[in-house]
Amino acid sequence: MTLTACTVEPEVSRPPEPPPPVVDSGWGGLDVVTRGPDDAACAVVLLHGYGARGDDLVPLGMTLARASDCLAVVPAGPEPAPNGSGRQWWPLDDWRRRRAAGEDLTNAVPEGLEDASRRVQGVFRTLDRRGIPPSRVVVAGFSQGAMLATEAGLTAARPLGGIAVLSGTLLARDRWRAAIARHGAPPVLVSHGRQDPVLAFARAEQLRALLREAEVPVEAVDFDGGHTIPPTVRDRLTRFVNEHVGRSVR
Repeated sequence: MTLTACTVEPEVSRPPEPPPPVVDSGWGGLDVVTRGPDDAACAVVLLHGYGARGDDLVPLGMTLARASDCLAVVPAGPEPAPNGSGRQWWPLDDWRRRRAAGEDLTNAVPEGLEDASRRVQGVFRTLDRRGIPPSRVVVAGFSQGAMLATEAGLTAARPLGGIAVLSGTLLARDRWRAAIARHGAPPVLVSHGRQDPVLAFARAEQLRALLREAEVPVEAVDFDGGHTIPPTVRDRLTRFVNEHVGRSVR
């Protein structure tokens, strides 16, 4: 057998290429884990927090799928987090620096938020192609995932069945207010620990106020505790999914 040597071209200096566009096929270009019936008529999309493993919310997804007969879709953030083992939806270094300096970030739009939102909306489109329209989808997120769930849910091209904000915060205030003014918003569940040391409870109250001023149906689930999803919130999220897209809708 004759081996033919490869010719390696010398490197040529080129300008950096732009980032690749978000791919709509394959769940918006994200790696996902799904749980629940393949023929489900509804879905809940769960977005993990900063630095968590991509499959961090799979156990919660399994609980929701069993209780609602919905398909649970758990995407992983597109980027590795600096901690080396988890994922992130966008980097938080600049946001943390600005917050530490005392800057009011309630109207800030973090770099990377809109790209992450387009990816999640690609998940909505994939579900739609599989026979689950946006009106039968709840998007829920924890911490950074809650910020993303709010963004993706409020700016979706077609109204969702619901949004669940678990220990999130208010940011992109004018952007979110304008999105609601354009095409309204679905019911929103907002849960938060009164002693949350990561994202202040007061910011959750401000988010709820913004939504209520825009006449968005809001349910508040406050609890004594920190930055977590306690059993009371998991139970209320299960009811929220059933009330808006799951068994109670049939």
